[in-house]
This record gives sequence, C-alpha cells and structure tokens, in this order.
Amino acid sequence: MKAGETTGGPDGPGPDDSGTGAGTGPHRGTGAAAGGRPVDPRMFDGTVAAVALLAGPEGRLLYTNSAFTRLFGARRLGLPAREAFPDSDGHRFLAVLESVRDTGRARQVVGERRPDPGEPGQARHFVYSCSAVTTDQGPGILVLAMDTTAETLTLQRYEALATALHAVLRRRPDGTWRLTWSSAGHPPPLVVPAVGDAGYLPGAADPPLCVASDFLRTTHAHVLGPGDTLLLYTDGLIETPSAPIDEGQRRLASEAVLCRRRSLPDLLRVLQGLSDHRDDTAMLAFRVDEAP
Repeated sequence: MKAGETTGGPDGPGPDDSGTGAGTGPHRGTGAAAGGRPVDPRMFDGTVAAVALLAGPEGRLLYTNSAFTRLFGARRLGLPAREAFPDSDGHRFLAVLESVRDTGRARQVVGERRPDPGEPGQARHFVYSCSAVTTDQGPGILVLAMDTTAETLTLQRYEALATALHAVLRRRPDGTWRLTWSSAGHPPPLVVPAVGDAGYLPGAADPPLCVASDFLRTTHAHVLGPGDTLLLYTDGLIETPSAPIDEGQRRLASEAVLCRRRSLPDLLRVLQGLSDHRDDTAMLAFRVDEAP
C-alpha cells in the first residue's frame, strides 16, 4: 500500500473508495480506523516499552522512543526499514512489516537473539507487535518491541530439566514382587491387575533432576501379585496439546485393561498407538507370572 492510497474494509471498497482514489481514507487494522487522527508519537516518549513508527511504501523510520534506543541502539530517522533494521530476524521481520502494510492486519514476530550491551554474551529475546496506524505522512506501522528475555530463559531452563523414574523390583518368597520407586517429575507408574480396574500408583512426584542437588527424594513401595502388569512410560504417551493430561491417563488405563491378556510385546504395540507422536515415547512393561 502506497502512502496516499485508500483501501476498503474486509468486504470491499468503502463508500468513497473507487480503488484508485487518493487521500488517507480508512484502512483495515486496529490502529487505522476510519476517520482516525494520525498517531502522535510524542505519546510514547515516556513509555517503558520500545516503540518505533514507520510510514510509506518502504516503511521509512519516522520515530523511535528512548526505550527503543536503549535496547537496540540509535537508528537514523528517514531510513527505509530494510536499512533501519539490518540486524532484524532475517527477511521474516521485513515480510511481516510488508504484510501489515498491505493488509492492515496486526502481526507478531519473535525477535532474534542479540547481545545485551550491559551483559556481554547474554542473549536478549523480543516479540515485535506490528500494527497498522495512520501517521501525518499517510498509512504507517507501529512497532512495539516487548522484551521477553526473562520468560524465554525460564522456559529454556524448564525444558532443560530432566525427569526420571528409578524403580527396583525384588521377588519375594511368596511369588509376589515388591516394587520400590522414586519419581523426579515423571508420570506415575500404571498397574494393571490380573482382575479389576487399572490404577496409577499413589505418591507425589519429586521435582525434576538438576533442580536441587541436596534434595532428599522420596521412595514409594507397592506389591505386585500374580498376573499384575506394571507399565512405566514417558509423558509423550499421554500428553497432547488438545486435551488435558488426565484425559490421556484415563485413555491409557482404559486401553491397558482391554489388552491385559495380550503378550507384553503386543500390549506395547497397541499402547504406542495412543501417542500423537509429537513427542518421543518410551515404555517398559513387567508382568508377574500367574500362580501355578
């Protein structure tokens, strides 16, 4: 969209829009409402958010506030976006700007990592929110940069944590097996008895590994009788983005009961089908021999 052109709403041209007329008529998008006054960039001077304002077909830089300068350094006004943001996230950031300019629809893009001037070697993370606005030079784009470093690093630390389950099985003189286990943030063991409903063994999981080296972990115990099946598994078997984890657990328990008479290899093949394969899945099954 060129400066000075008009564009209609989502259902076609507006009442005064022939598709070729000049002026600064309505645009689709949050910041470019019909009849809206041009954005006054001075309103962003004292904000803590980093703000930049661009206008024209090349997205020339009209304004940056002091917060933007502190985070990204000084940028010479008047430069087209391609030159004003040479260190942006490749062509993706520029493509988003063009999309907002052409459609009037707000977009977001995750920013690249960049060195923090105050902490050499420390990465910074940003999300850029780009919205169509009206400026005193015609249609423009308001770029709001949100620093998401703290949230991103927290998520990375969480993803780096390892969960584990340590289990020991010991045969007892009466033919039963004593299971002892300790969970570090891992899903609970599932027991499918020879008769009756399957159940997840009680006992709260301890924190994942590497959270605290001096943490005193809890040991739980359970006795497995003849014909009982023990299933250990990773969360990839029960977690899906579209359903809560307890729904995945119910589905697993129900299917395991239906397959309790199958051989262990067949049981694992059937249960593998419950995974949506978005995450790695591993299973380990153990069955106590039936009583003679």
